[in-house]
Amino acid sequence: TKLGGEISTIEITRMAGRGVECVVQGLKHNDRKVASICLRFMIQLTNSQFGRNAMLNCRLEEMLITLIDHDHPDESCHSIMAFILLIYLYSNRHIESRYQSQYVAGANKHGCATLGALRSESYEALLFLAEDSTALKKAKKQVVYVFLKFLLRPDKKSSAHFFELPPKERLEGAIILYAFSVWAEDFKLEIIGYFMQVIHYYVENHSRPDSLAKLILSSSEAACLGLVIVSNHDSRSVELVRNFLMPMGRIRDVV
Repeated sequence: TKLGGEISTIEITRMAGRGVECVVQGLKHNDRKVASICLRFMIQLTNSQFGRNAMLNCRLEEMLITLIDHDHPDESCHSIMAFILLIYLYSNRHIESRYQSQYVAGANKHGCATLGALRSESYEALLFLAEDSTALKKAKKQVVYVFLKFLLRPDKKSSAHFFELPPKERLEGAIILYAFSVWAEDFKLEIIGYFMQVIHYYVENHSRPDSLAKLILSSSEAACLGLVIVSNHDSRSVELVRNFLMPMGRIRDVV
């Protein structure tokens, strides 16, 4: 219940958030089941504005950022679990957490979420956040940079991360990056490169009659519009995008 959740939040945030710190450290537990229980519990506490405010007051985002491997954010379970929780912490909406159902669907024989399932949930949660402009405005620059590094992996060679991702996550990444375009300055080249890869992906795959067809179209449009924004409406980028979008009849005011 809502009251029960608030009581749990009050109890765990007492003593300067020592309880929160203990649960967050549980994400690093060697037993994946224990780590997953800690994640599930913390997600439930962030399902309300009351809970999110309490967690922010305890500096939960700082605890999570220290757990995330910023060079390889999606290559260890404790890092990606911390990343998922960081996303939910900044959502303004009540989330009937999809994590639990995806956790079961993506679980291995021991009942623990696989790395692939956790990565997929990260993109789903970021998509949810990207739709909420109010929440994005509240996010600290340091937190936004954590999100961008996860999506772009600037530590890797150009395009390497893009092609390592499953097709669904590649395409979702463009839609998310479009929402984050206003923070693009420090990652300008990486974001432009990502958008160009999505546009090329559209050219090669737009006629696919499968479940990704709608996502391919949406992501290519996001990539085009994002490219114009990130390039500061550079005339060459605008012309490239205009030529690409015109046959689809999808020109927007930004172009």
